[in-house]
Amino acid sequence: MADLSYAASKIRTINDWPSPGIIFKDITPLLADPVAMKSVVQAIAELGKDADLIAGIEARGFVFASAVANELNKGFVPIRKKGKLRSEEHTSELQSQSTISYAVFCLKKK
Repeated sequence: MADLSYAASKIRTINDWPSPGIIFKDITPLLADPVAMKSVVQAIAELGKDADLIAGIEARGFVFASAVANELNKGFVPIRKKGKLRSEEHTSELQSQSTISYAVFCLKKK
């Protein structure tokens, strides 16, 4: 696997935000650095090279998964909270009892 130490160094730690006791990891410096961002996208792409589609979960997942899908020339599937997508949805209950939805038009059985 790729050495991601440079990319990791771009992740800023913000203590006690948004509330006391929380350690927030700010990835915006990583996103702003093309070398760091490319190394992360390539490392994730290596893991997903055999996938038919690349899915990303809300916010940060959208940023990375869409870049990975582009890198691999694959389609991208957004995964969001139930009711947030404006197309036909498929809903799935996860083990954590969270409900997610993903766009059905992106999914095809072979």
